[in-house]
Amino acid sequence: NKRLAESSGLSSSNRYDQVLWSMNDSGNAPELFALNTQGDDLGTWTLGETVQSDWEALSDFVLDGQPYLLIADVGDNFRWKPVHSLIVVKEPDVGQQEGRTISEEWRIDFSYPDGVFRDCEAVAVDQSRDRVLLLTKRVHPPELYSLPLRGSGFMVAKKITDLLHLPRATYSDLEEEPGIGEFRRMVTGMDIYKNDLILTTYQDLFLYNLSSIEEPPQKISMPRIGQREAISFKRDSNS
Repeated sequence: NKRLAESSGLSSSNRYDQVLWSMNDSGNAPELFALNTQGDDLGTWTLGETVQSDWEALSDFVLDGQPYLLIADVGDNFRWKPVHSLIVVKEPDVGQQEGRTISEEWRIDFSYPDGVFRDCEAVAVDQSRDRVLLLTKRVHPPELYSLPLRGSGFMVAKKITDLLHLPRATYSDLEEEPGIGEFRRMVTGMDIYKNDLILTTYQDLFLYNLSSIEEPPQKISMPRIGQREAISFKRDSNS
């Protein structure tokens, strides 16, 4: 879909194999895009009665047999927003041809503790622990926070730890890509499968064990492909 021009989140369907969900970054309509793993357009759904502020991440989970998607309106490039939002919707049925409007099931508005403002592009549902994890972007080391998945109303995120082993931009990064190299090592997306937490930067991937999050991650070297801002495990395997 040509309108999916600034994909900032990616999630695997819990309804269909080989179906993915994505959405655009800030400045776009509040829409979810369905596609298959070949990139074919499967339709667009609009979230009614809401305004897209700065959607930066998308995650998925299942409760009582019902698949859901979590939209993270958490971007804050200039660190001026006092309140961010997590919006939960039922995962649409890609076989539905009409009435492609969805509504929020519940919403969590939150801030960070001690009045700090943070930018975030990496959010994932940790369903086994009934929580949502958020990793900040423009501070080093990146800070890992959590919120209850089934929270409601206004909440304050809880800091879990600093991810001390993640790299920061090098002099070579700045030399190779002036003006952009400083962002190459920042985390722009993450996902969780069982006890595995995968992070993506513009440069590489990093795989953590959630049970020992303070331990160094496994680094997975990746080719540079530009502005990679999302990652998702396949739901039928750990690939």
